[in-house]
Amino acid sequence: MSHAANAHNGMRLCKSVAKDNTLSKQGLHVSGNKLLDGNGEEFIFRGVNLPHAWFVDKTESSIKDIASLGANSARIVLACGHLYPKSSYDQVERIINWCENEGLICVLELHDFTGSDNPNDITYFFKILE
Repeated sequence: MSHAANAHNGMRLCKSVAKDNTLSKQGLHVSGNKLLDGNGEEFIFRGVNLPHAWFVDKTESSIKDIASLGANSARIVLACGHLYPKSSYDQVERIINWCENEGLICVLELHDFTGSDNPNDITYFFKILE
């Protein structure tokens, strides 16, 4: 499967959760200067950081805790193995599924290169899909 096809399959995390806790087909989108959910209502991210890269064994329970506190999103800290242990494709897939199951928007963040201006650093997301 091509990188583009894999990336498209992974984009389901960008869909927004409708009021009945089902995923909307339209997902998050911008209208004017507003971010809207799949129902066309303004969406404001309310969530926290989840340091998966350092606490792998706590990720699933942390996602449940985040959702129970009323958050609508979680920023998941991943690593490519450059500075911290690598987050595998299987781990990322499980994280996305856990977030979906809890009605959270999953925001993936590659921490090894936070703040980098090197375009080659973004290739991690394609490499984990191979």
